[in-house]
Amino acid sequence: MSIDQYMKHVRQLMELRENYHDLQAQWYRRLLTLASGGLALLAGLGPRVPADMGNTGKIALACTWVFLGIGIISGSATTFLEVNRAKVQAELFRKKLISSLHDGTVLQTTDLAIANPKKIYLYSKNIMIGALLLAVCSLVLYAILATMSV
Repeated sequence: MSIDQYMKHVRQLMELRENYHDLQAQWYRRLLTLASGGLALLAGLGPRVPADMGNTGKIALACTWVFLGIGIISGSATTFLEVNRAKVQAELFRKKLISSLHDGTVLQTTDLAIANPKKIYLYSKNIMIGALLLAVCSLVLYAILATMSV
């Protein structure tokens, strides 16, 4: 395989990876928009828990708010993942470039390291997804209890 063919494949791979990260970021933003809207709507309406629902309904509604809040906060950190990844990648490239200029060598495509984001951003993605799923479950529980108490 010639260098030109190899570089063509590298560019295609980078485009695919960039497209994947763009789609993933769009999905995170949509989830955050839905969660933020849901939290604002629930808090704005100030739902009253019927007295005959007891504490279970109050707990289910409170859990919905808590999980939505956790999902929004961790989702904000998750959307920052790509910003952090780009920062780390640029810093790694800068160090490699300075080193190659100092040593008088030419950078190769194999010299460009893949940037690994900080662990907190990776954990925040799982926390966001889990919290939003729990928020939906607790909201459904609240709705079922409210329906049964009517």
